[in-house]
Amino acid sequence: MSFVNDYMSRDFKILRDDFSPQNAMALLTESSFGVIENADQQAICVVTISEIKAAIAQGKPDLMPDLPDKYILEVGQDVEMQAVVDSPLLTTLVKTNALVTNGANDIVGVLTKAEIQQFVNGGKSHEKGVTLEANLNGNLGGAELAGDFRPLMAYYICRECRYRNALDAEQVQVINSTTNLPCQNPDPAVQPHVLKRSR
Repeated sequence: MSFVNDYMSRDFKILRDDFSPQNAMALLTESSFGVIENADQQAICVVTISEIKAAIAQGKPDLMPDLPDKYILEVGQDVEMQAVVDSPLLTTLVKTNALVTNGANDIVGVLTKAEIQQFVNGGKSHEKGVTLEANLNGNLGGAELAGDFRPLMAYYICRECRYRNALDAEQVQVINSTTNLPCQNPDPAVQPHVLKRSR
């Protein structure tokens, strides 16, 4: 039996959302991933060295607004890898990487598409041969897993207010085709608005 903890990368650094690309690059010189957190210490983006280098080369002053559209996916470190492969949210990993959390909801690693493909191709998955682009069926809610069970969760960051919207698999499909989902920001001081994607 294989768990997320066996496949995740621990090669990441936490970045603040007000960092410039240059500040981020200085911290990531020896790490593959940067996890950007907002003021509430919620992860709002996962970036790679190449994305930060591109922002610097283009003279971008602010890291967050100019990053590509990204989902935030989170999964518990003690979740079985098969449950990740069976999740309908797996298809979003074609575009992003998943953050791995522990029982205290701290970020402890990054689970990449490459690592999931390694699990599938290694013959440990009963779905061997499946591609990550396929529409996989499954429901993590009914899975009986050892350890701390945290289903694969998807979030999308509103580029207007930077609120972290929680999405189910159906909402992920909606946002992939349109931008008419309302932002879930509960702050009464924030005017209701449509969830804004990056430009």
